[in-house]
Amino acid sequence: MRIALALFTSIILLFGYAAPASAEDCETIVYAGVYSDYAFQDLGVLVDNRPSAQAGATRTCGKLSYDVWTSTVLSSESPYGNRGGGDELNFTVTWSDTIESPAGTLEVEVSGAYWLLADFGRSRDDIVVASLKVGRPVNLGNVTVTPYVQVSEWIGLDGDYRTTLVRTGLSANLSLSEQWSVDVDVSHVEESFEDTSTWRSDLSLTRTLKNGWSVTGSALMAERMPTVYGITAARSF
Repeated sequence: MRIALALFTSIILLFGYAAPASAEDCETIVYAGVYSDYAFQDLGVLVDNRPSAQAGATRTCGKLSYDVWTSTVLSSESPYGNRGGGDELNFTVTWSDTIESPAGTLEVEVSGAYWLLADFGRSRDDIVVASLKVGRPVNLGNVTVTPYVQVSEWIGLDGDYRTTLVRTGLSANLSLSEQWSVDVDVSHVEESFEDTSTWRSDLSLTRTLKNGWSVTGSALMAERMPTVYGITAARSF
């Protein structure tokens, strides 16, 4: 537990100085949506088969971004934070930048997150996540294709759970017009704790509206679980 918390705190302190002093360099995105189910795609596990509402806010200043995200099962059986696996509250800090390499321009992301899971009243089922992602974007007209690799370490505060996930994949963004865009992501995840692997894919269609608004419909797929459908509205300012 002390190691997990120290790791998360160190990431915040290390990259906290990267934020620019001027608020003009910052952007905030707030978003909210509804999903048919709740799943851990990287594990190919359907956590809760009830619909869930998901919402959050991301504040980006230069290379540094902060995100607060929550999911809650659409049920009145019990209070928020105690309705099962579909209730979750996450805090994430991400540092991102581009670097030049012999292979070309690389996109690099380093993040740390704290996940409150299932029962918010206890900490033993919480998880700390540290992640490194490296991608190589290639522009092909109105399509940007990015092969990438992502390594994540999940550390459970109860001391009994620790796993490494290695995800390799290919993402593509297609700009159909000024208003419409499509995002596709196909990846393979190797997970050490259960010694399993999972193919997962994401498909989304986004409509950009006026005054910073957008609406996105998505389909989230993975082996061993049904497709999860969602619709999300977002606003940036």
